[in-house]
Amino acid sequence: MKAMVMTAPGAPEVLQLHEVPTPALKERLINSLKILPAMKKV
Repeated sequence: MKAMVMTAPGAPEVLQLHEVPTPALKERLINSLKILPAMKKV
């Protein structure tokens, strides 16, 4: 996956496009995504 990475402190010019590992979804987050639609406000 590609992401903008700040390689040093400073202005937006320090941002560079890098290849980074794709983050893995945690099981708790997946369970929350299943539950949240069922928790609509009335």
